[in-house]
Amino acid sequence: MDKLRKFRHLPATERRLLVSAAFWLLAMRLALVLLPFRFMPRLPALVARLRRPARKTEVAPERIAWAVRVAERHLPGRRTCLVQALAAQTLLLRQGYDARLRIGVGRDEAGGFRAHAWVEYEGGILLGGSAESVGRAYRAFPALQEERS
Repeated sequence: MDKLRKFRHLPATERRLLVSAAFWLLAMRLALVLLPFRFMPRLPALVARLRRPARKTEVAPERIAWAVRVAERHLPGRRTCLVQALAAQTLLLRQGYDARLRIGVGRDEAGGFRAHAWVEYEGGILLGGSAESVGRAYRAFPALQEERS
């Protein structure tokens, strides 16, 4: 009940942003199950075309990343960095920000394979860790380019 009270006391813009983040997190989870993976890097750009504003809105990229992190913590099911990155990139592109999905691979302490996804914006990591931690633990693939028209 305390979480609901906190939510209700947020400004309307932040409540809408959290609901939107939750929607896109669930949509990307579903898309990963239903669609071939090769389609996933293009999905945020395709969705963003449905609503392309003339200019950036007043929602800062950092607030979008915040909303994705908060919404993900409160949704049932498995948490993955790829779902979070796809949802964040979708929200950012829909707001007119040029965000990039990045995926990297590395080895864990036992020598096993691990992968990580994050979102870059204006040359820095917006969601998915710090540049130092990601750079130390993962070797990034070239930036995934979505189709633009």
